[in-house]
Amino acid sequence: MKSQRSEPLLHTPSGAMYQIVRSSRRSLAMKVINDSQFEVRAPFMVSDREVQAYVAEYSDWIVKTLEKVRDLPAVPPLTGASGSQVQRNLQSYTIEVRKGADRGVQLIDGVCVVTTPRNVGDQAIKKIIHAWYEDVILQVANRAIHDVTKILREEESTLLKELLGTSRFKKIEKALGSVEFSVRTMKNRWGSCYPKRGTIVLNRNLGRGTDMMIRSVVIHELCHLWFFYHDRNFYRLLEFLFPQWKEAKKDLAIISKTC
Repeated sequence: MKSQRSEPLLHTPSGAMYQIVRSSRRSLAMKVINDSQFEVRAPFMVSDREVQAYVAEYSDWIVKTLEKVRDLPAVPPLTGASGSQVQRNLQSYTIEVRKGADRGVQLIDGVCVVTTPRNVGDQAIKKIIHAWYEDVILQVANRAIHDVTKILREEESTLLKELLGTSRFKKIEKALGSVEFSVRTMKNRWGSCYPKRGTIVLNRNLGRGTDMMIRSVVIHELCHLWFFYHDRNFYRLLEFLFPQWKEAKKDLAIISKTC
């Protein structure tokens, strides 16, 4: 586990509170805690002045995001109990367990219908929902990688040639064709890319959000196949492949409240 250090609470001019959490991560990021507090996650080497500048740059976004969080219905942790809540597409659904030939999940008129061939406990229902989340995430991930592969194969863009270089550009099909996805519950990341292994791990809690949010994380991690750090070229490639990434990032900050 990466070491980390939390620092005292600070205040923004708007009255929101934030805490700096330092670790061996590579870039600055924000996580919403509740409707009046957020975290700034920063590398150890980043100065307080840089963190303050980062917060100031996103001050308008912080105010708007916290307002959205105030309007978002609170979703308790997933228990799997009949009558409790589950979230998908930023909407809440009431769990209803029914007997059926196969295990599965359907969303019908505000109800999350979980079918199972025999009577099972809450933990088993929770596992069925987790498996459903995983299926949703992997379906979106596979569509995303298909679309990215198509763009990179067909687009004769000077920008792509400049960013990737001729040798990298020629290896695109091989690199994307061998990527493997897995899903697990993570506390501090929406996704992780391991370029040497060609694997991308996605957070199971992404299933609570929209397909666009899942797609955003997938394409973000795919960009790490070519650019390890969040440098200028990384964001130029991300912007080219998924121009809506900034909007999706805002929504991810919202659902982090319930994760």
